[in-house]
Amino acid sequence: MITSPLQTKAQNSKLRSGQALVVIALMMSVLILFLGLGVDAGNMMGKAAKLQSAVDAAALSAAQELSGGGAVTTTAEMKAFQILEANGVASNTLNSKRVDFPNGSNQVHVIAVQNVNTYFMRIIPMWRVVQVKAEATADLNSYAEMTTKPYGKAGVVNELNMMVWGVDSWRRGGDAYSPAFGASTGYAPNPEHPQQPYGYLFRIDVPPGYSSDHLLVQLFDPDTYNRPGAPPAWPTCSPSPCTTPTPTADQYASCRIPPSGNCSSNSQPYDTAMNLNAFSSGRPAFWRVDELRSPYTDTSGTIQNVYNAGYATTTQFTLWHFNPRITTAFGDPATLSDQPSGGYLARYTVGWDATTDLSWYRPSGFDIVLRDTFGDKFTRESNGGMYFYLYIQGIAGSSENNYDIRVGPPELNSAQLCTTPCAVNQQYLDNANNPTSYPDWQDGGANIFAKRALPLNLVTGVSFPLVFTQVSKNAAGQTLRVRHFDQDCGTGTAPPCGTTMQYQMQKCIVGCNPNSTDPNCWQNLSVGYVSGNNAWTDGVHPDKENVTIPPEGSAEYNLLFGNSGECPTSWLRIQSIPSYTGDTTVWEMPYIRPRLIK
Repeated sequence: MITSPLQTKAQNSKLRSGQALVVIALMMSVLILFLGLGVDAGNMMGKAAKLQSAVDAAALSAAQELSGGGAVTTTAEMKAFQILEANGVASNTLNSKRVDFPNGSNQVHVIAVQNVNTYFMRIIPMWRVVQVKAEATADLNSYAEMTTKPYGKAGVVNELNMMVWGVDSWRRGGDAYSPAFGASTGYAPNPEHPQQPYGYLFRIDVPPGYSSDHLLVQLFDPDTYNRPGAPPAWPTCSPSPCTTPTPTADQYASCRIPPSGNCSSNSQPYDTAMNLNAFSSGRPAFWRVDELRSPYTDTSGTIQNVYNAGYATTTQFTLWHFNPRITTAFGDPATLSDQPSGGYLARYTVGWDATTDLSWYRPSGFDIVLRDTFGDKFTRESNGGMYFYLYIQGIAGSSENNYDIRVGPPELNSAQLCTTPCAVNQQYLDNANNPTSYPDWQDGGANIFAKRALPLNLVTGVSFPLVFTQVSKNAAGQTLRVRHFDQDCGTGTAPPCGTTMQYQMQKCIVGCNPNSTDPNCWQNLSVGYVSGNNAWTDGVHPDKENVTIPPEGSAEYNLLFGNSGECPTSWLRIQSIPSYTGDTTVWEMPYIRPRLIK
């Protein structure tokens, strides 16, 4: 059969039309599949965003439960799951969920994996249900940093100094964290002990304008040794009245220029010792504040009036430099360190040591070289300064070890760095003899702050103000929670329990500084209560006393920070009654607003 050209052309046209329909059908299927994938992908992205928001809220809410360090982690975990449910993330849609605490009670990590049903991807059996994952970590690094000398001058020993106890001591001695055991009988563990696994943490702030290439870190009386026998001879100055400090190595009590009278008088103040009236003569008696205590295995729990080196606390002082980009300083210091193999800069361990008793001592390695001919030795922080961290921990023994810290540039003598023992800097010596020009809670341009917890030794039960922390105007409207452990009020509502403490902040007025005793320089904010014996609270009033920072634009805000915010910070203090009887105590000041760090 002969086919004409016209017939062949028509047949080819029909064949191409049939092929086009097949191609179009295939393309439509692919387009519909991609459209379905887009719908499912958009659905998953929406679910993931919703899950992330819910997880963020859960982490923040859980962290708020831990604010102040007193809540148990199970409470925070329960709160996290409740917030997930409240934000529309039902438990039956979750493939898994977990809440953990990377750094004890300072961080909350929430992770959730949710099942999501697909629409178009269901044609592939393995894609009928897909999973989206979200995680968040909330950090309580928002503790207010506290000055290590809330009463008196930095680097000067007086009625209030820092302390640490041995791990084998009784928690009832006044230290919330150092002792491993907390009950007066038996071996009940101290629930607070694991929260400070590396000891008390202090941050040394070296500002951008710090002029020296060296930073000295000195410790006063870092040992647990109390010299036996008669105390040192009464310090004298010559000529009388004295004009310059003349301490001896044994006396170590320098008198400043008194308004009148003789510096050898019992009534005159001393800069490097405490007039505790521990002896009938009223002589300075700092050598009596280290107290030898029996270990928790001794059921008597009484002060031992014998010099037994076996009871002495071994204290470990460790200097670190952390990576400037860390999000929290409360983790394992070895993982935060920017030194080779996660190492520390220097470590000093001391126990029963008469050679450092009553002396300022700079251990080996505690002279930090900041710069050399090649430039900075350490990476600077975002503000241009440098931070160093000092951990102090009682690693053995059971006694109370009282110490003090000062930091600053070295005193230069004939262009040579001084050797131990030496004054940290000449500025300190100059200010010590000029009461009208005390540095503003500084010691030579560098500052040291307690991070999270400040352990204090209140050697007298008298009332005097404590100036704790500088509050930034950026914290306006936030709430600062104050916790204080063991002020020896006993229990109940009768005085001293129920005794109130007035929280105040410094007004933005020329001449009003943290040292001011003028009541017109301070604004009342809220009331607190003296805490009970061996407790955070007196048993009646709630723990974590709230101090609300006035919101911006309020009359109180203008009083504290100025109408135009010309005072960037305001100091927070308690008016009086740091202790009812005189005891060691621990203070914390967390902001109740946690932050997301990742």
